[in-house]
Amino acid sequence: MLKYESIYAVNHAILRLQNNKRDRYGWSREKTRDSDRLTVFTLESQAEKESLSNLATMLDLGRRFNQSYLVFTDRKIQLLGTADTDINGVSAQLDTEDWRRQYEQWGQDTGLSRVRSKFERSSQGVMAQLATWKRCLALAKHQGVYSIESGKKLTNRREIITEFWDHGFAAMRGRPLSVAPISQVGERSELEEITNRAETYLYRRGYSEAARKMVTNFTSLNRIAAWPGAW
Repeated sequence: MLKYESIYAVNHAILRLQNNKRDRYGWSREKTRDSDRLTVFTLESQAEKESLSNLATMLDLGRRFNQSYLVFTDRKIQLLGTADTDINGVSAQLDTEDWRRQYEQWGQDTGLSRVRSKFERSSQGVMAQLATWKRCLALAKHQGVYSIESGKKLTNRREIITEFWDHGFAAMRGRPLSVAPISQVGERSELEEITNRAETYLYRRGYSEAARKMVTNFTSLNRIAAWPGAW
């Protein structure tokens, strides 16, 4: 089962300590800089073990179901595989009833403690996702996109985008990159079409409202997602 308690405590303590834009302690009497420093000092080692354990668990799950890539972040885990993946099997193992019940009880069954799981199928692959509102699945140092086969983190941005595209998905912008859900961005064939239309009508956007709309639609999607030809 995925671990989360120590990871959550350390991630949020570090977030408050590193925040330089405004004082996150002004509204809370429960947390202070000293208490957060103590949390990091006492729990960081345990949180690191839990984060690495979660990473190993997800890589093992990916290997059992012959998945290609793992997106591992503090709030989201995604497994990306080929079109013949047993997606029901992956989803059932990624979000088990026992784990979900324990997690939501830990979060006191509030809206922010809800687990959001989904899977999507493209023409070339499938993606299974587990997401939470809390930063509790991974430490920052372990976040990234991993090759299931090698267990190594991928660092070349264009390589990651290309690999996602080969599975039929765009990449959601951010650090790290993640698989862009079709429901939010679109299927590969649709993105290819809108890219071609944007290129065709780019120089007419100042003379035609229809042309401007087609270019604007492309720009709004490309602002949040990337794919080959729209890096």
